[in-house]
Amino acid sequence: MKILFLAKNIALDQEPIGIMLLSALLKKAGHETCALNMDRAADLRAEIERLAPDMLAYSLVSNNYREVLRRNREIKTWFKGPAVFGGPHPTFFPEMIEEEGVDVVCRGEGDEAMVELADALQAGKDIARIPNLWVKDGGEVHRNALRPLIEDLDSLPFPDREVTYRLVDRAQNGIHFAITGRGCPFDCSYCFNHLARKMAPGKYVRRRSVGNVIEELKEVKARRGSRLFSFQDDTFTMHPTWLAEFAEVYPREIGLPYACHGRADLIDEPMAEVLARSGCVMVCVGLESGNDHLRKDILDKHVSREDLLRASRVLRDYGILLLTQNLIGIPHETIDTVLETIDLNYRCRPEVMQLNLYTPHPATKLGRYACEQGLFDGKFDALPESFYEDFALDLPNKPDLLALVRLANPCLDFRHYLKAVKFASRLPRPLRRLAYAMLEKKARSLRRQGRGRDSRWRDWSYYATIRNPYQEHGQAWVDDRRSAPV
Repeated sequence: MKILFLAKNIALDQEPIGIMLLSALLKKAGHETCALNMDRAADLRAEIERLAPDMLAYSLVSNNYREVLRRNREIKTWFKGPAVFGGPHPTFFPEMIEEEGVDVVCRGEGDEAMVELADALQAGKDIARIPNLWVKDGGEVHRNALRPLIEDLDSLPFPDREVTYRLVDRAQNGIHFAITGRGCPFDCSYCFNHLARKMAPGKYVRRRSVGNVIEELKEVKARRGSRLFSFQDDTFTMHPTWLAEFAEVYPREIGLPYACHGRADLIDEPMAEVLARSGCVMVCVGLESGNDHLRKDILDKHVSREDLLRASRVLRDYGILLLTQNLIGIPHETIDTVLETIDLNYRCRPEVMQLNLYTPHPATKLGRYACEQGLFDGKFDALPESFYEDFALDLPNKPDLLALVRLANPCLDFRHYLKAVKFASRLPRPLRRLAYAMLEKKARSLRRQGRGRDSRWRDWSYYATIRNPYQEHGQAWVDDRRSAPV
């Protein structure tokens, strides 16, 4: 049986690990797979007909599911095979099975369910009772329970990178993505983890063995000429013992720079040293908000200001770049709280300050809270696909908040510019907006002059050229760095 994965809006042009893993499992079971990026297909119908699949498979998030459903309805006017939908949105909203053109919804982890589905369809067997699947059968919908989570992740095959090699440019220039585990133990209000943890029986937070991860990376490096690995675990820094073992093996067996995600309250000096020694060149940390009340009480991100400052300091001491991820436009956001976020970023001195405009997701604690507070009308279907266009919530002074987002990056490099932004923010509204416009003009002038670094996202290829200096020079380099004037 031939399965076509249809992808849309691939974030930052990253390899879609979920699709790659499902493809590997299906191929291992004797099926054929292929993939298309719907955003790049000049003639989608012609491409699908050329590939001649027996089944279509989509992965959906809440931001794009309406557009994907619309495209699928068009496809299903002439494609007669089943259309299967998995990913975060169908997992929490399987009721979308009622939508026109949706034949099967896969909830939770689809590793075993997708293989069982393909096997049954190929053999002409009934698919109505497969765990994890909701199946439309005429006028009836079969709603099956979730099977236990797979605890031994080493038992899974390595992701099939061949299937998505043409989907994303990064896969062709030596930038590769990997994941070493599943599940997150934290309960941030804007995330789905608190829901997912309760859904399926079995251990939720799991990790592959170091040896298994290294074998995958060796294979990718040999076959693809890798230059940089980016680990996409929610919290790569979660298990110090695992990381210590990884730090002993990775430099010897792989020896490439890598990036990962960390949590500030877990990053101390010993961990920074381990990361640096293993070749880490960038850690992405969720700062989220510079306002302590919003970060702790609204976002349920129980990371203190002191944690963030300490983590940024020790990472910098060991030659590791910092990327901060920030949520702007959350409930009760004001001009002052955005300024606090910019100011805390200035103190943390990140290489990249990523400012995402908050989008409420249905069923999350924060999404429900936004509706209860009258800040959002509950029309999740109308949310924008991008996190960078406009605020979804009904907040006071929205034009001013958007202006501050545009002004934020020069604040990291120029203290006087940050002071000017703060001063402008205290002016009456008409003067404030005039001052913001003048500051935007100044920011454009600074960029044209090449003054200050661009603290927005760089191409991944830039980080592939970096090596951690601690690996080469050791503690003497750290001591010299600490003694140098700031």
